[in-house]
Amino acid sequence: MKRVDLISPVRLRRSLRGGLIGRRLMHFDLVSSTQVLAKRMAERGEGEGLVVVAERQLAGYGRMKRKWSSPEGGLWFTVLLRPPWHVERAHALTHVASLSVLAVLEGRLGLRCWLKWPNDLFSGRGKICGVLGEVASSGGTCRYCLIGVGVNVNNRPRPVQGARYDMASVRSLLGREVDRTWLLAEILKEMDERYREAKDGGTSSLLSEYVARCRTVGARVRVVLEAGPLEGVAEGVGEDGSLLLRTEDGRRTLYAGDVLHLDMT
Repeated sequence: MKRVDLISPVRLRRSLRGGLIGRRLMHFDLVSSTQVLAKRMAERGEGEGLVVVAERQLAGYGRMKRKWSSPEGGLWFTVLLRPPWHVERAHALTHVASLSVLAVLEGRLGLRCWLKWPNDLFSGRGKICGVLGEVASSGGTCRYCLIGVGVNVNNRPRPVQGARYDMASVRSLLGREVDRTWLLAEILKEMDERYREAKDGGTSSLLSEYVARCRTVGARVRVVLEAGPLEGVAEGVGEDGSLLLRTEDGRRTLYAGDVLHLDMT
């Protein structure tokens, strides 16, 4: 079987020259998890802007440590950032990532995409991308933030057992393969611009853009929690990234949970 084209670190570094994100790049053929490696580097004092990218992951994971299939052909990477923010603002970095991927897939490739709270990117019924944010803090201030991103590009994503949605890839939607080095560079450049804007001008405009593109807002949903499911209408997203859910018993503020759009069942 012919192996997929590898990401080119040389081309990637050339494309990202002058930016903060990607100022240092670590590229691997096979790792357990880019998130784990980036955390190790962060604890050693690595400055922000590091990008750890792998062709394959053996133990890639998403929210709640759920396994994320990471075969050859996708984009699996983690960005290390150190914003001087209170920890409650750190969720905005997942918006930076998800909106950046969305902007590139729509603006450069012509796909139509939407966001599902808190961190999933879809096209139609198919999930293309997941974003994971992890924060280390001290005294309420971020020490560092890890933004893990997984994008199905030229790989054939496996169906997720028990999921009420399909899995999709850029290739399956376009009918052709995409240059992954180019695509990763475009996403990282978009992230770099949005992150700089958030640091300089605050995160309110970022939240407004996220809410405008998040199809969960306004939808009737079921949210699966440890204590049991809740149903209602998602009325909005709070400044702290929480989901504002209107139920028969009143408004609930949710910070975690699996969201099922009832119009997708």
